[in-house]
Amino acid sequence: MALRILALATLAAMAMPALADPVVTPPAALMLDQVPPVPPSLADATRPYLEYRAAAFEGWNAATKGALITTRFGNVPQLHEVAMPGGDRRQLSFEADRIAAGSWAPKKGDVLVVQKDVGGSEFWQLYTLSNGRLSLLTDGKSRNELNAWSHNGQWLAYTSTRRNGADDDIYVIDPRDPKSDRLVAQVQGGGWSVQDFTADGTSAVVANTLPVAKTDLYFMDIETGQMRPIGDHKKAIAYGGAKFSYDGILWVTSDEGSDFLRLGRLNPNSGVFTPIAAVTKGDVEEFDVSVDGKLIAFVVNEEGVSRLKLLDTRTGEVRSVDGLPSGVIASLQFAPWGTLGFSLTGAGTPSDVYALDPATLAVTRWTSSETGGLDASKNIEPTLLKVKSFDGQEVSGFLYRPDPKKFPGKRPLIINIHGGPEGESRPVFLGRTNYLINELGIAVFYPQRPWLDRLRQALCRPR
Repeated sequence: MALRILALATLAAMAMPALADPVVTPPAALMLDQVPPVPPSLADATRPYLEYRAAAFEGWNAATKGALITTRFGNVPQLHEVAMPGGDRRQLSFEADRIAAGSWAPKKGDVLVVQKDVGGSEFWQLYTLSNGRLSLLTDGKSRNELNAWSHNGQWLAYTSTRRNGADDDIYVIDPRDPKSDRLVAQVQGGGWSVQDFTADGTSAVVANTLPVAKTDLYFMDIETGQMRPIGDHKKAIAYGGAKFSYDGILWVTSDEGSDFLRLGRLNPNSGVFTPIAAVTKGDVEEFDVSVDGKLIAFVVNEEGVSRLKLLDTRTGEVRSVDGLPSGVIASLQFAPWGTLGFSLTGAGTPSDVYALDPATLAVTRWTSSETGGLDASKNIEPTLLKVKSFDGQEVSGFLYRPDPKKFPGKRPLIINIHGGPEGESRPVFLGRTNYLINELGIAVFYPQRPWLDRLRQALCRPR
């Protein structure tokens, strides 16, 4: 955080004349070279852009019908519950370290399980949380991750490196009784996860995520741990998610036969994937199945922007949810009573929690996160630019332009190249970067992945 704050202040200071003391003293851990002094007035001007809050949707509490969220009031995000749209954020956890995830047991909402590490080590442990107190479920040493609940809310599947410190073995536990913890299956590798249980809780679909382009799915017996491959594992097929509906249908997202992840049914016996025909362009990034199995909510990535849609599994009809802010949607989850919850972040808002009425498609905003006293609606919406690269292929990226009335004429430009070969720039809340755009008049361009691929190819061409 200190590095980011200082980097922002330094960029801003370069646009200002040198000032006499006093100046902001940088943290002792930083070694600075040719960095101009930062006056207190500049620190005061940038501070509102650094002090914003966000809310991430974690799920519903079946007992209270409240929304479970992570949000930060202190130094790190903690779990809170919101009882109604616009309601107070009632804090549930009070830890020195951030809470990575939390989940109420389905159906009853009688137990809350938390995933947390210490000091950012990513050696996560699982706990139950009650009355602000954590009770350890795992061994306190290995790396553990929440996976999926059984549909009746009794059993929780998780992965752990407890056996040898490397492989993500599969365990199940009733969090109400720590002694019920047991190893179900020993595996090799670190990409394993239980995606979902069958409705009767006797079996589960398990994913082994290999390189980006390949995921192997298995049908696992919960009692014996025996796993049967689903489909032909010799094929390089990517699966983005897998969930059972109450009637035993296995829904997945898969790129089989397509350049994109498509939503469809996967026969767990034959391995045959049958996509729905309504979505043909853009990855289906996430989906959830309603408790009664009649609806599936899914998100399509259309040129970086999330589009929320609802599928009627009986008729095949797909409805689009319009009127949402342009941005990125995540954490879809149907409540037992039918409401769909999710998080959304866009240029004008940090991540906040929304709910959808599937019958009317009416959207309700449950949280409105603070943005340091600034009017976030004045943040610049990006423009999706498309150009031809040196080889004739179309490439794209998001350009954030300063207000032309406030900053007329040519402006300086920052090209912000993200890391990771499969990453993608999306139109999300920029936080501190908005200071550069709104106050200094600097344009910022975020290339999307194909643009980066072409850039690397161009740089590597013989000359």
